[in-house]
Amino acid sequence: DELARHLDAAVQGRSLQELCLVAAERRLARDLHAADVTDWALLKGSATAHLVYEDSSDRERTDVDVLVRGEAFERCIQVLQAAGWEDATNPGLWAAAGARPPWERTLVAEVAGAKAGVDVHRRLVRWRQFTPDHDGIVERATLHPGTGLRLSHPEDLLLHSAVHAANIGFDVPLRSYLDVKRLVVHPDLDWGRTLARARRWAVETALWATLDIAVRW
Repeated sequence: DELARHLDAAVQGRSLQELCLVAAERRLARDLHAADVTDWALLKGSATAHLVYEDSSDRERTDVDVLVRGEAFERCIQVLQAAGWEDATNPGLWAAAGARPPWERTLVAEVAGAKAGVDVHRRLVRWRQFTPDHDGIVERATLHPGTGLRLSHPEDLLLHSAVHAANIGFDVPLRSYLDVKRLVVHPDLDWGRTLARARRWAVETALWATLDIAVRW
């Protein structure tokens, strides 16, 4: 009985979190569209949930990740704050940035009675030895039918999954490797383009290691 109660509470909490994140994604898209901001694309689980899962709720996620084209980044932050999103950026990001603006900002808003967070990226990762084509990622994003969400292309999502895993020593949740497993068989993924882009981004080793872990697991 105690285990049943625990599982029931966990499932209810997970369902509430999913509802809040779906509402946060829709609010984000609505607020950006209202201000005519179109230079953005969802990243990580925010995109794969809709792209490679029949039911987006099957892909657990804890926040919303969005990439905004460089010149539109500051305007995006201003637009979202004007729409009621509050700045919750980790002070460590400001300290690490020095004279430059942080490579990522966090904004939160109350959605469906709970706080939901959005990580707004100007870069995929802080480290500049990786050279992703950020403008290209935004340009290749496609509009998800009926939601207003702009989803990154599966090739970009695969490479970002690799970069993100490498960035934290490949200590990412198992769901991230499940994303990889699903992305590599996506019908829109072309391996020639993906490998050429991996070389341009300087992420060949990260991609190889991520794929190797996914295969072994």
